[in-house]
Formats: sequence, C-alpha cells, structure tokens
Amino acid sequence: MIAEVAAGACRALADARPAVFWSDRRDAPALRPRSTGATEAALVIIGAGFTGLWAAMFATAEAGRRAVVLEAALPFPPEPLRWAGVGLTRRAISRADRRGGQRGPWLSLLDRCAIGFDS
Repeated sequence: MIAEVAAGACRALADARPAVFWSDRRDAPALRPRSTGATEAALVIIGAGFTGLWAAMFATAEAGRRAVVLEAALPFPPEPLRWAGVGLTRRAISRADRRGGQRGPWLSLLDRCAIGFDS
C-alpha cells in the first residue's frame, strides 16, 4: 500500500520543476536589487519565508503602503545557536502543555520580546 502511494506521488510530480511561487508568475513584479542605503517603510518584516512574504502582501494591499522585507544573506543566528533555541522552545512549549498552559521563564522572555508562541 505504501509503495503504491509513493509510486503515485512520484508519477504526479514527474513533470514538476522547482520554482519560486512569488516570482514564477507572468504578472510578478521585477525583483529589486539589494538595498544598500537608508529607506523608510510603514512596516519592516524580517524574514522572507512564507509567513514574512504573506505578511508583506497583506500589509501592502492598501494603496500607498510600503513594507520592506529583510532577508539575511547568511543564516542568523548561526546554526548551532538556532538549533539550541529551537530545541529550548520546543521543550518549553511541551512543558507548558503539561502544566496546563503555565509558561516558564523561556516562553515568558519570548512573550516580553513580542515573539509569543501558543502551545
């Protein structure tokens, strides 16, 4: 059964090609060069992942609004620190779930920095 499903998935994706959804459309605006100077915007979004790009799209749906999306050329924080932060956050969310939503020091710190996670 699993082999049949896998084979079906392979057939379905046989003609697929990697493409960036945001820039692969005919009506997509031209990509802008990297910003090197000062700029102003109503909203600055850090991270050009799925959530960041959707946030920019919705924020700029109103005419005249401008959002700037920043994406790091190199991953930040460096991988060992990111790995530790993600692991710490996962454990803290699991612990909060076991305690009926009572948040420990790590999640409280993230809340104070406006980086809240709901468990």
